[in-house]
Amino acid sequence: DHLEAKEDIQDFVVYNRYGTEVFRKTEYVKEWCGTDQNGTELLPVGTYFYITTFKSEREPIRSWIYINY
Repeated sequence: DHLEAKEDIQDFVVYNRYGTEVFRKTEYVKEWCGTDQNGTELLPVGTYFYITTFKSEREPIRSWIYINY
């Protein structure tokens, strides 16, 4: 919800708890649903970290999300 300027998003990257990249999308617009990079398999339950970078000078957003099915 805090990504109101969707056209400003440059990259959205999700990492697992080990720091391995599990999803990356350039010019992201609400496309990640807890799946792997191919969008074919659900990621395991757990905590994931994401970084959203912007085309503008806006500071990147770094946060986490917990996936539970």
